[in-house]
Amino acid sequence: MLKKLAVGVAGAASLLLATATPAGADTGPVAAYGGGAVVVHGDTASVRIVYTCGTADNHDSHLFVAVKQGGGVSPTNASSEDVDLTAFYSTNWSVDAGPNALNCDGQRHQQWVVVKPQGPGALHSGAVLVQVCVFDSFGMSTPYTMQHAVLAGRS
Repeated sequence: MLKKLAVGVAGAASLLLATATPAGADTGPVAAYGGGAVVVHGDTASVRIVYTCGTADNHDSHLFVAVKQGGGVSPTNASSEDVDLTAFYSTNWSVDAGPNALNCDGQRHQQWVVVKPQGPGALHSGAVLVQVCVFDSFGMSTPYTMQHAVLAGRS
């Protein structure tokens, strides 16, 4: 009886290992704000993100990060048209290149991305909406979160 149980457990474990896929391999990307503050350096800002996406042969990946500030901006009210937007920075200045390039290999990564002005005004210390969008050939992940921006050298 003990031998049959051991064979059954070993078989189940083998099946589980054979069918398991690494996060992001073909299940779609996972992305999130990486913590800390959004750090404003004059006309740029640094945003820390964490993500998992695709596999080494996935060439259809894309990263978009936006930081918005203004009256009414929130995760449930993220549209630039529906708020009193005072600042809008994004990765559109360097899409999928340099500090804004993804490494889609099925592993979890943490990196700082650089956003620049794409709309009205400059970011200042205070509440900001951060949007992190990671796309790959398996899907997309687009979380929104309220965070805090600080000017470099100030709190």
